[in-house]
Amino acid sequence: MGRFRLIGDFRIIAAVYAVTTLIASWHKYVGGGGNNLRSGNNLRIFRSSFVNLVNGRDLYGLYPEQYWDHFNYSPTFALLMAPFAWLPEFASALFWNFCNVFALFAAVCALSLDGRARAIVLWLVGIELLTSIQNFQSNALVAALIIATLVSFERGRPELAAVFVALGAAIKIFGGAGALFIIFYPQKRRFLVAALIATVILFLLPLIVTSFAQLHLQYQSWFAVLKADYFTRHNLSIMNWLHTWFGLTSPNPLFQFVGAAILLLPLLRRDCYADRSFRLRFLGSLLVFLLLLNHRAESPAFILAVAGVAIWYVAAETHLWRTVFALSVVFATSLVDTDVVPPHIRQSVVTPLLLKTFPCVIAWLVMQIDLLGTGRQKSPLTSLQSD
Repeated sequence: MGRFRLIGDFRIIAAVYAVTTLIASWHKYVGGGGNNLRSGNNLRIFRSSFVNLVNGRDLYGLYPEQYWDHFNYSPTFALLMAPFAWLPEFASALFWNFCNVFALFAAVCALSLDGRARAIVLWLVGIELLTSIQNFQSNALVAALIIATLVSFERGRPELAAVFVALGAAIKIFGGAGALFIIFYPQKRRFLVAALIATVILFLLPLIVTSFAQLHLQYQSWFAVLKADYFTRHNLSIMNWLHTWFGLTSPNPLFQFVGAAILLLPLLRRDCYADRSFRLRFLGSLLVFLLLLNHRAESPAFILAVAGVAIWYVAAETHLWRTVFALSVVFATSLVDTDVVPPHIRQSVVTPLLLKTFPCVIAWLVMQIDLLGTGRQKSPLTSLQSD
């Protein structure tokens, strides 16, 4: 037990997270070639978006002199990138990654779990979190906002939950999925009013630096990009996995409709709403769902799925099968596209067969069966009070 107290010390975990973030940011940005176009491209997209917003340029155009690829986020997200645009580029990279890492750290620490459970989640997501920050992605922040939404509801603060929902949607539209948690709680009117107000404020916030007419054009352009992109099949989504493995070619909306129906099926068990373990396990399932049914899912986004599996694991009674299953999924997902697997195997087997997606598909199905098949239960790791 003394050994676990050491690795379960949140000061140690925070120090490991901080050092890892510093080294990974330095290695990818400076050590990997800060002048290399691809090394910090996501960060350059984010930083340039604020500059383009202020200068009245179409946020969704191609600007090869600034970055490659497209900006796909909202105009509000571009405004929120102001602090990162003003900082020197490496300082911006470091600050951005620290914001993502410690937002997730804080959200997990706020969950209604005891210290041991929270520590387990933080250690289990470590490898996948590293993949996210190496790509300067926003997925850890989105996961943190979704988790924080549930935490706010649990603490009887629906207005704060509404702010997190609006912020999540402003970063990535599916980041607002935490609104679904309101089904478990009584303060529905307070939440809906607050969510509407927060959404309108964030929607109009770019007016601080641009005109109403220009903002209208930005939103038109953004909606056109989203519409054009929606029916494509990308990367590591379950849609692309089903196409690769089984040749299924149905449009994305059909897959997403079926997936949503499967996700929501356990909510028919209204007698379980009062069970904190059920709510936490549903949070885990939702995080995995958002990864799998995202038609643009890519490797850095798997922090959502791994966090979901980890939370699901600690939220119910510990059994050997759950431990073996959760660890197998987490490590198979996290390690399959790292240097642990030889490069020629990754290129010839892992990537073509979307083997990073497969463990998450199995995990999500098991999680849904678990939510449908188990009664109310109390995990020895859940508690109302934080340590």
